[in-house]
Amino acid sequence: MIFGFNTDVKFGNTVYHVQSEARNHERLLQSQIFVKGRCIGKRATSYAERVDQAGFSEEQLHELLKEQHRRLVEAVRAGRVEEELDAEPITPAVAAAAAPLVAAVPAAPSAALDDVLAAPAAPSAAPLDDLAAEFAAAVASKPADPGVTVASMSNVIGKGLSLECLPPAAVPDSNAILICVRITEEGGTPASGAQLTCRISSGQGPASYAYATSGGSGIADLRISLQGLNLADTALLLQASYRGKSASRKYALRRG
Repeated sequence: MIFGFNTDVKFGNTVYHVQSEARNHERLLQSQIFVKGRCIGKRATSYAERVDQAGFSEEQLHELLKEQHRRLVEAVRAGRVEEELDAEPITPAVAAAAAPLVAAVPAAPSAALDDVLAAPAAPSAAPLDDLAAEFAAAVASKPADPGVTVASMSNVIGKGLSLECLPPAAVPDSNAILICVRITEEGGTPASGAQLTCRISSGQGPASYAYATSGGSGIADLRISLQGLNLADTALLLQASYRGKSASRKYALRRG
């Protein structure tokens, strides 16, 4: 099974979320960069020609995806992300959001991907209510209506952590949605660096999984493909772990 990568990278006062995954049906390795829930650019690489090569394996595909993700993470850190993104028209609003990326800064030294993924995002000093409102506004401002809702099917199971889904947003040019999940400790403190697993069950088909790590504000971004899902009978089981504490909560995914 090919897993994706999710990394928060702080550049200046902005946190950029780099997300990479193997889109098996299209035979693409796709990396996207988000700012506050809005996709500001992506890179897609076809691996269709490699599939029929003798000896090509899932391990090799995983390494290709890992290397592409590493390049994007390092490009954001070095302020040269435009060199790595596919050429696409950028709206004025998106261009304004991306402006800090192209500022002239010294190049950062290369780092192992494991070290990059392990580096926690700097905590934010903003009140949690303000952060929630900020992310809710960012999701609400997405250009496409996903036509999908999430509704809680249970209370939080576990102690020490709280989970909450914000309204889903459509991922541009893709049959997928982006769900922001807020993870907090008791007292409302953001759980920065929490590990989030989402088990997606739909009808009688096999379950699939999505993974994410929360940023400094306790927000984790989950990209969920809608392809093949029966939205009359789809459930999301969210499980978060953080500093020895864990919690889970079940949601229903439905056509809105």
